[in-house]
Amino acid sequence: VKRMAELSKAVVICLSETWLDDSVGDTEIAILGYSVIRNNRSSHGRVCMYIKSNISFNHRPHLNNSKEDTHVQKTHMKMTMNSTI
Repeated sequence: VKRMAELSKAVVICLSETWLDDSVGDTEIAILGYSVIRNNRSSHGRVCMYIKSNISFNHRPHLNNSKEDTHVQKTHMKMTMNSTI
């Protein structure tokens, strides 16, 4: 993933089925120049997002608790992007 970020210069990288859990710290999966957001659910997969450090966003984990979406991997956030990216 680090190499992909370097080569692609992606603004946002989204990963599903990561198998990350609380035993893996953010520093272990950090990518220079990106913020990392994770949803380490106990079952049904996990998601991870890398967002360029110059992008303004608000992680909204309280939206992840919908009972009808128990089999959906997701994380919610609000991002503000401008045309200078």
